[in-house]
Amino acid sequence: MSKPWKVLNVELSEKIPELPLISNYAGVYVVFWWHNIPLGEREILEDQLPISASQLANLAALAIAPAVGSHLLEQGFKAPLPEVYKKNRAWHQPPDFHALTALEQPLTKLRERFSQTSSASVSVVIATRNRPEQLTRCLQSLQNLSQPAHELIVIDNAPSSDATRQLVAEIPGVKYVLERRPGLSVARNTGIRHCTGDIIAFTDDDVIVHPDWVTRIAQSFREPKIIAVTGLVLPAELETEAQLIFQKGDTGFGWGYRSLTFDAEFFKDTKHLGAPVWRIGAGANMAFRREAFELLGDFDERLGAGASGCSEDSELWYRVLAEGWICYYDPTPVVYH
Repeated sequence: MSKPWKVLNVELSEKIPELPLISNYAGVYVVFWWHNIPLGEREILEDQLPISASQLANLAALAIAPAVGSHLLEQGFKAPLPEVYKKNRAWHQPPDFHALTALEQPLTKLRERFSQTSSASVSVVIATRNRPEQLTRCLQSLQNLSQPAHELIVIDNAPSSDATRQLVAEIPGVKYVLERRPGLSVARNTGIRHCTGDIIAFTDDDVIVHPDWVTRIAQSFREPKIIAVTGLVLPAELETEAQLIFQKGDTGFGWGYRSLTFDAEFFKDTKHLGAPVWRIGAGANMAFRREAFELLGDFDERLGAGASGCSEDSELWYRVLAEGWICYYDPTPVVYH
């Protein structure tokens, strides 16, 4: 088995730490943040330690530059869309020199950009089955949101005990719904029918959400054509081989610190490949405008855990693009898996 990695989150608006020597770890997986905005990461091997605060600051500057540029400039820093990057002109256009040199205090501008609030209400749906311990951690994180959700709904999917109902009864502000028919898509569709918010966000019972998760999701729907959003999935820990494979393997999930717009042009350019919609994101961190389900239908109940095992989210993203709407990957809504 591979050695585990130590996960470290560094907030750049605070004092930057030095990294000491470590033992029993392959290295340190560092995520750099600026006022709760994730901007980049670095893997620092065990034999590269120790690292001084100034050295870490230099690594941070290199790591965050693409994301900062992507957020603040129209061209030159956009991430390549999967499969069609050669056609993605916005990706390989160089940055405008005058726009680049005119950037003063870019991190201050970045914070100002994400300080704008949205009035959209966000309902949160968590489907669960016989995992009260994981669900407890998830719900605790949802109690600590900087902007409360419009409603929190737990769908208890074909349970074999009363444990989940009893757990939810002890947590104020969480709605419990029993769905006796098994299947993740069935549970999510039941959640949709019980939601009243403008936006419906989905996460899994084995994740912890960042305190700004709901705030960033609401901000992500900044254009009317954006009807589906996915966000960044970060590791809560990298202690087991399964966790390492999930985070570092070629999973094709929409991880990264620069936003991506999947639109009708992406769909047209990749349709001959089957449109790789599985690259759009992860079902553990996704949201939709409520009217998306009125326009496009619900999750296909033949797909997902408890049925085919997967692909229910990808199939819905496919319908979004096929009908001319936009799926938007935004790295600022964060959950920890």
